[in-house]
Amino acid sequence: WTSQSDKDQTMAGDNDYETDSDSDGWEDVDDDGADLEGWDPEHFEALDPQFHCDGCDQAACLLTILGVLFGKVEKKDADDAVPIDEALGALESLSQDEPHAAGPHMPQLAQCVLHVLDVGYPNLDQEVRAGVIDALCSLAENAPAVVRATADVVDRVLPALAAATGNVDLDVAWGAADTAAAASDPMSLDDEADAALDRLSVALGGSYVISAVTPSLMEWFTSDDPKEKIAALTTITAICEGSVEGLKPHLDQVIAATAPLITDGHPRVRWTACGCIGQLAKDFEGEPLSGDFLLFPRLYHAQVMPGLMLASADSENPRVQAHALSALSNFAEDMDTDSLQFYLNAVLMQLGGLLSSEHRIVLEGTLTALAAIASSNDGIFKDAYPHFMPPLVQVLGTPPMDSTWRVLRGKAVECVTLIALSVGKEMFAGDAAEVVGLLDQILSELEEYDVISEYLYTGYSRLCEVMKEDFSPTVTTLVPHLLSLLTTNAEVRVLHHPNEVDALPGGEDVWDIMQAGPRLMAIDTRGLSSRDGALIIVGAIARECGNSLVPYLPEIVPVVMKGLSSLAGSMKESAAIAASDLLKLAVELPDDDEMTAAKVITLDLFDSILRCICDRPLECEDLLESVNEILQLPKFNLASPNSVVQMLELILTNMNGSAAERELFVQDNVDEADMRSAMEEASNCQEIGSIVVDVLDGLFEKVGLPLTDVGFKSLQPHFMTLVQKRPLHPSDHQTSFLAWSVLVDKVGPAALEYIEEGREVLLSHLADTAIEPAAAAARQAAVYLVGSLAKNGEGVFEDILKHAAPLVLEFVRDVAEATTPTMKSAIENAAAAGLYVARFVPSAGIDLDEALPVLIPLLPFVEDLEEAPEVYVLISEMLLRDDYLAHFSGSDLSVVLGVFAENVDVVEIRNHVAQLRADKPDLVEEAVSALDETTRQAFYDRFGA
Repeated sequence: WTSQSDKDQTMAGDNDYETDSDSDGWEDVDDDGADLEGWDPEHFEALDPQFHCDGCDQAACLLTILGVLFGKVEKKDADDAVPIDEALGALESLSQDEPHAAGPHMPQLAQCVLHVLDVGYPNLDQEVRAGVIDALCSLAENAPAVVRATADVVDRVLPALAAATGNVDLDVAWGAADTAAAASDPMSLDDEADAALDRLSVALGGSYVISAVTPSLMEWFTSDDPKEKIAALTTITAICEGSVEGLKPHLDQVIAATAPLITDGHPRVRWTACGCIGQLAKDFEGEPLSGDFLLFPRLYHAQVMPGLMLASADSENPRVQAHALSALSNFAEDMDTDSLQFYLNAVLMQLGGLLSSEHRIVLEGTLTALAAIASSNDGIFKDAYPHFMPPLVQVLGTPPMDSTWRVLRGKAVECVTLIALSVGKEMFAGDAAEVVGLLDQILSELEEYDVISEYLYTGYSRLCEVMKEDFSPTVTTLVPHLLSLLTTNAEVRVLHHPNEVDALPGGEDVWDIMQAGPRLMAIDTRGLSSRDGALIIVGAIARECGNSLVPYLPEIVPVVMKGLSSLAGSMKESAAIAASDLLKLAVELPDDDEMTAAKVITLDLFDSILRCICDRPLECEDLLESVNEILQLPKFNLASPNSVVQMLELILTNMNGSAAERELFVQDNVDEADMRSAMEEASNCQEIGSIVVDVLDGLFEKVGLPLTDVGFKSLQPHFMTLVQKRPLHPSDHQTSFLAWSVLVDKVGPAALEYIEEGREVLLSHLADTAIEPAAAAARQAAVYLVGSLAKNGEGVFEDILKHAAPLVLEFVRDVAEATTPTMKSAIENAAAAGLYVARFVPSAGIDLDEALPVLIPLLPFVEDLEEAPEVYVLISEMLLRDDYLAHFSGSDLSVVLGVFAENVDVVEIRNHVAQLRADKPDLVEEAVSALDETTRQAFYDRFGA
């Protein structure tokens, strides 16, 4: 069964996957008592008939033996068969429950994958093939180090999977179909290979996968064989999500190879190339790709956009057109205005023509592209609005011919409402009544679990945002429908065994499976997106035309409370946003007889939010943000500050528990998958911690100094515990430093007791030179605290600052050349802290002759723009005092005056510069003359010649 080397060829034709007969990897193994000596594949010819087909005996035998090797299939007599489904089940269990047990057998599993990928087995049962490939992916996800250690996976399996993605139908008529894909067909070999590469790149790391497939890709991209071009393009598309960092250094080459194929001679190649570009644009969205932080579309629009426009005009191949339009949408969403304007007229003219296409998928793609352009920049559609809105309204008003056309109508809702939002209330006013009427008509015709509903509810919320109070008449017809929808319960089932998931009607596509304590819960997700949309509309109405919602508050508030306690995360998030908007509405209501009842019941939402946070303290980011927003409302009367303090205590307790677990992970050398999960939880704790600090700031605004000795005193032990742990991901530490900064900002010298308690950990973090992001974030927060101590301490923190100030300057020297936005922000915090110490606590001993040459070159601030004006005013004050001015060199003074000229216009600085020019005219003129001509002219324009 290892002798069919003529079959073991890849698509490329030059990679031989035959197994060497002297070293085939199937050694005699004793695993849990399963002695295989003397066992032969011939013993397993009588396989279960439903899995047996001509030409696949070898792969089936490999699977069977592998199952026995793992000790998960009971050893049979030689005359008996081991059913293939038993072997598949064994593989699935092992890969998920005991992945490390597979380590010694990875070469065998790799050989299995190679056999089932072999196109010489055209009749191989899809379930067999899928089971083997899924086992490899599951092992990679649960024990990536085990899979990485297997040379065959790199050298043979990954290239074979890449090659299999090109095993597609090359019939030129394929591109002329009016469907996106044949969704009802069984999963094909190329689709399975595509999905496997996606999972493996995420699990194993992009660089690992890229190194394995690059030699093949280099050959396939320049091949004359369409299948090889498709394999190269599909592989890039599949691995992109998990390989963003690994692909960054090679993007120029990838685009240079991919972009020409958008106009290839074969429609299937063009289709695949468009998909590849679209996926790259999506996965690199918002990713800075150069020293100037340029984004993907800004760097590559010249290579990509002309080809996409040509492909979207390929009327003989609707599938190609649709894919090109989808890629264009992804590209436009992250495109800067200047780059988009260059193509705008041509793109809009082409899209306008495509609105008359007879092909549904082309129309859907056109609407999506128009929506992406409209949402990319406010006002960009104003010139084109009169030309586009009439045909779009016509599409919106056309009843769907059948169920497949309902998505098209939903896309029309999305497109029209996004354009309305882009052009604004005044321009949209002439079409508003007709559009609202059409949405009302669609609302009256909605079917259960209608695909249009998600588009419809989001569309209503956009119209409310653009029409504001003019949307009020629609509220009376819309709210009863929303209440009916929101009072309908999603079906929830308790599962007693994981196998019951397979028996759920509709499968995992319909049900969301989650762990609730010791039980598995299954939630019917059909209709959840509609309920999310309904809650979003409630929030929009509360914001934009709240008075029209007041009569319904007694009915709306209970359903929002219900959403806050939902098991579905998206529902909870939408309810949190709605609750925040309703509370903002309620606090503005007058205290009269007519409004009091509605106001009281709405304000009860605040306590409901606190209770929901306490139920799930580390899954509360959206709810906690709502608490923060509500505390910022000047008219909100916080009846019980202690309830908020108790909530913060519970959150911090759980954050400490999470940090303690991660601290143990470092000691125990846990599995990589567990490590990855722990890192995700740490990132989540970091986000929650930052909101905890914001909530604390809001509490001080409401309560003031009394909070120090009551609320903060109970929180201090948690902050001390959190900052002293050394877990895997120490970003939690910044929560404590930022909380102490808030305390110092609010109560000044009264914070001395708490800061002294944290003195040693503050100094140790200032001295920490670790550069990984988590440690750097903690150090940045510590630096920020130093600035607060200097600004607000009235000198009482002098002793701490004597030790901290030199460490702050050392921090600046360590990272002065950093270019990432995060590190630039940290440097600017440090520069500000150093200047605060020098100005407010000179007794701390900062040597200005040493410090200013380090700090002044960091100006102007480019990241910390909020603090920049305060720092600039501080420097301008220092220039008016001879004891400070004497330490500014001529070049330092030139830099400062140039910053004042080009980056800030503050009255205090104008006055201080005028005073300095009056007192030291020659010194100022000498410094200004050293500026370049443009900056010098800017100085004179701002401060006078």
